[in-house]
Amino acid sequence: MPAGCCAQGPGWVWAGLGRGMEGKRSGEDAAVLLQIYSGGRAIPLNRLEGSWLNMSGDAARYAYAWALANIEYIVHADGMGDVERILDRIGAGMTTEAALREVLHSDYNDVMQSTAEYLRATYGR
Repeated sequence: MPAGCCAQGPGWVWAGLGRGMEGKRSGEDAAVLLQIYSGGRAIPLNRLEGSWLNMSGDAARYAYAWALANIEYIVHADGMGDVERILDRIGAGMTTEAALREVLHSDYNDVMQSTAEYLRATYGR
């Protein structure tokens, strides 16, 4: 882990990294995630930065699947080094979206759209 990052960072990043480290991939959730995203019902990443304790079971399952998909896309497109650079910047006090802009040159909407495109290309039938 990058120095100084371990106590900070948004829930979606840690959830996605955790699921990925468990060996999970987005394949079985891709169709549902794409349906939700295409229907305009995807939870924006900025709403997945805080606590997830008050989420319903269905919302939490979706949040974990969406978090994994976004991290999976970032790692696939730009490598784990970019995830580490994002976490370093968050640990230094940057907002998550500012860190994404600086490292990936993308905002939350760009990342979500690219994640949907990645899911279609990788798991689409």
